[in-house]
Amino acid sequence: MKALSPFKRGDTFSLDCTNKKRRADANGAPIKVDGKYIYDPEALTNQTLIKAQLRDPVTMSLVDDLQIVFNANQTDSPGKFVMLSSVNADTGTWPLGSVICDLEVTVNGKVRSSDSFLIPIIEDVTK
Repeated sequence: MKALSPFKRGDTFSLDCTNKKRRADANGAPIKVDGKYIYDPEALTNQTLIKAQLRDPVTMSLVDDLQIVFNANQTDSPGKFVMLSSVNADTGTWPLGSVICDLEVTVNGKVRSSDSFLIPIIEDVTK
């Protein structure tokens, strides 16, 4: 499982993201180059719902229900969105160690989830 760069507890949590889809050939088969899939940004519409939560990786207890904010200009920046801590979240109370997260994307009733990833949470130095 991949881990992001450490997040310092107490800071503003904001993670820039892009919703992507696999590029397909004329037969609909995903295209690979050097063993890796090629992805294209996929514009977000009012038919798209994205959810994300931070959870303790052992107990799966909820740490935060993240906010998802779509970039307003999906023409010039297709698929761009930001994951933010919930409105009333005080990240200073988030547990030290790692939390687990994934993104659940629903488009026209079809649900797909990203790979899970870890976010290490460390103590802030400057208070």
